[in-house]
Amino acid sequence: MKTVKQLFFLFIILIITAPSIQRVYPFIADEPLHGVFVPAVKPVFSKQTFLSGAYQPKFNKYTEENIGFRCHLVRLKNQMTYSLFNFVNPKGVVIGKNQYLYEPGYILEFTGKSFKGKEYWAEKAKMIKAVQEALQEHGVGFLVVIAPGKATFFPEFIPDRFQPARKYITNTNTAPGYLKAQGVNFINFDDYFLSMKDTSQYPLYAQCGIHWSDYGAVVAIDSIVHYIEKLKARKMIEIEIDGFEITDELRSTDYDIGHLLNLFTTLSHYKMAYPKFSFHSSPDVFKPKIITVADSYYSNIFFQGLTFNVYFTDRFWYYFNKEFTKEKPGGVELNKANLKNDILSQDVIVVFCTDANFDRLGFGFIEEAYKLFCEHP
Repeated sequence: MKTVKQLFFLFIILIITAPSIQRVYPFIADEPLHGVFVPAVKPVFSKQTFLSGAYQPKFNKYTEENIGFRCHLVRLKNQMTYSLFNFVNPKGVVIGKNQYLYEPGYILEFTGKSFKGKEYWAEKAKMIKAVQEALQEHGVGFLVVIAPGKATFFPEFIPDRFQPARKYITNTNTAPGYLKAQGVNFINFDDYFLSMKDTSQYPLYAQCGIHWSDYGAVVAIDSIVHYIEKLKARKMIEIEIDGFEITDELRSTDYDIGHLLNLFTTLSHYKMAYPKFSFHSSPDVFKPKIITVADSYYSNIFFQGLTFNVYFTDRFWYYFNKEFTKEKPGGVELNKANLKNDILSQDVIVVFCTDANFDRLGFGFIEEAYKLFCEHP
């Protein structure tokens, strides 16, 4: 009996000290948590910060974030709450019916909570049209792309508490009418993807991802290329799908929200189709220089390399504050010092935005371009 008590005591001591040992001498791999975090910085001790009480909470936060096995413990807590109560900790994730995952912004757009108003879109459409005409005078084409949203595509799986069955006035069912009335060049993939929903041979969205699938991205860039061909009256390189790999091993962004749950297990999901594609050229083919001002929905297109063989250059201006290119796939801070010259050196400017971000279409680019070419031409 004494031996059992001693072993139990040693076990308790081991449990208590293991995190400290793991922190100093990590003996078990602790995979980092997914998501965007601002890590706590170890505060500098001083008499002033200690007496004022500023040091202690910062030190506690730093210690908590750096305890051994922290990532394992967070995943254990999340797994328990999810498995027992179908609840997730991250504020940026909504679990829908049949384990369909959403981000709140897409539901807010679908339910009209982010609607900017008709007057806003009437004025915004006029501004966009003015920019389009100004750029056309310089030989630069202009195109607005409305990327779809998962809540709009799969409203049937949105939790009932959001009242998804009601009809709402939204940015993306209001703005196209004003854009069309002004004669703005635009493609509405919200409507296009919904028209394909029941007939598409392969999934356009993944169950546990927020972005369109790689197949959906290929469908989109093919349409964009054909629109640019009409816009510039030039023939471009064709993208052709040669086949698909069908697998339940998700790639790209098809499990991007699932990762944010930080669980030990992988949620159940249907198989996805990953296209294999080739490019077909001709002697007089046109390879345009493009700037695409876009949110993360353009990432599937850009990082698949879909435009590298079709465009002469593709500069991806992520949220109008970071630039990705083929030569700089890691991205750099966008240098706006020569914005006017950058724009005028292109063949086409594409402003690209998913419906969840449509209330801030262009992310400031349209307003900057208006100042440069309309207010001070």
